[in-house]
Amino acid sequence: MLVNGHLIKADAANKVTGSWTPESQTWFVEGFVTLSAGRNIVRLEQPQAFPHIDKLLLTPVDAAAVPGDQIADGKSAASKLIPSLVQQWAKGLEASRSTPQSIFTAWHQFIASKSLVADSSAPHNGVARLLADAQLTSLAELANRYEKLFAEAQQAWQNLKATPEGKDAQALPDPVLEPFRSLLQDPKGLFAVPADIETAFSPETVDQLKAGREELSRRDAAVPQFVETMSVVDSTPENLKIHLRGSHLTLGREVARQLPRILAGEDPRTLTEGSGRLQLALAGRSRSSFNEPGDGQSNLAMALRSRAGSVARQFRPTGRTAIASCVTGLAGQRVHRKREQP
Repeated sequence: MLVNGHLIKADAANKVTGSWTPESQTWFVEGFVTLSAGRNIVRLEQPQAFPHIDKLLLTPVDAAAVPGDQIADGKSAASKLIPSLVQQWAKGLEASRSTPQSIFTAWHQFIASKSLVADSSAPHNGVARLLADAQLTSLAELANRYEKLFAEAQQAWQNLKATPEGKDAQALPDPVLEPFRSLLQDPKGLFAVPADIETAFSPETVDQLKAGREELSRRDAAVPQFVETMSVVDSTPENLKIHLRGSHLTLGREVARQLPRILAGEDPRTLTEGSGRLQLALAGRSRSSFNEPGDGQSNLAMALRSRAGSVARQFRPTGRTAIASCVTGLAGQRVHRKREQP
């Protein structure tokens, strides 16, 4: 919830009422704010699922009856915060509450007891280094020490990557600074760019982004529309199991990739590279054993006739029955294929 462009509450309307219907509607006090004379703008933002809100109520209250730290004037540092980033951090801190190894253990300790205690069983959670030689007096002081450790981790990482032996490093050798470095660079971590980051941009920057996007759309629209067609490409070849009766639901044993016996004879060589398409095409250049150069399609056709005739003689059919038997013989061969992508 923002008033006149200033963040008043990062988690407004976060209560559960029980349903979306009117009988479950409930009033909640979201905050106290000092309004200026004249026009004021109350803005509700939610980059994801927006809550169901029926009414907003503004009612005057006696400022003397409200604690001073609960009245927002829109001029504090909180007014510069990005709501979704605040929520992101709030969820992250809450999730780390029960993890002693978390680098936010010191934060939870100070909130609970106003002091820090280093735990020897968790030496890498940063508490000892944040504590240094003196206890803290406020959360602001603790936040400053966190800031220094984050900066130290970032500098250590830059120094490491600048060395020949550290250019391929995946982590810092310092077990305390490494979690700080990892959190800083995690694209999905607490420092991830929020969905509503542009709400923090200046009007000039927003205008520049808008103009750039319009120019990009204009250029995209100017790209010629080429004719598209489907194609196949070999990925990683693999053997398949025999499809019993042609069904992929009833699989037999796995057979190595090879040319069909109707083409290659009773002892076809196993294919170890590629899917077999190229080998099948090259097989058309062979006169008989598919190992001697031939004259292309005519040789493949001749080989097919020769093999089909061999199958026909084996079954000794006549007339149309011979053709049916040849087809049956072809269908009975081991058929190999690979998964293809368009």
